[in-house]
Amino acid sequence: MELYLKLKNNLTKIKKLKSMKKLVFTLSLASLVMVSCGKSKDYDKILEEEKANAPKQETLEQPQTVDAAGNGLSMMQKSDCFACHKADSKLLGPSWQEIANKYSASDLDVLTTHIIDGSTGIWGELQMTPHPGLSTDDAKAMVNYILTLKTN
Repeated sequence: MELYLKLKNNLTKIKKLKSMKKLVFTLSLASLVMVSCGKSKDYDKILEEEKANAPKQETLEQPQTVDAAGNGLSMMQKSDCFACHKADSKLLGPSWQEIANKYSASDLDVLTTHIIDGSTGIWGELQMTPHPGLSTDDAKAMVNYILTLKTN
């Protein structure tokens, strides 16, 4: 009988240990999930550093003039616009004529923001590359040039 009580006592201890192991495992797993899915304290700091270290495009010094269309074309030739766009046919992005036909002068600020900040989903899934190094005036001059290409 004494042996039976010792065995029963030991089995109870083993069950408690197993329960404790399960509890520790579950808590550890939950902690791991929370840490891996949670936002790091340094996440915003890392993001800011990445933005600061990102290659900047050279800001063009030319102010917008009365001849915004000519000035805009000149600035576009100095930028990377021709890598993705053509005047009258789609390359990677829409042609400038397609953009001009879709928008009007009242959309100047919207298009300026798209050039500086980039955009996604307007002309398909391909992302418009942001150009944070361009000034607002330079981007507006580019938009003014693009809007002169309207065909309808």
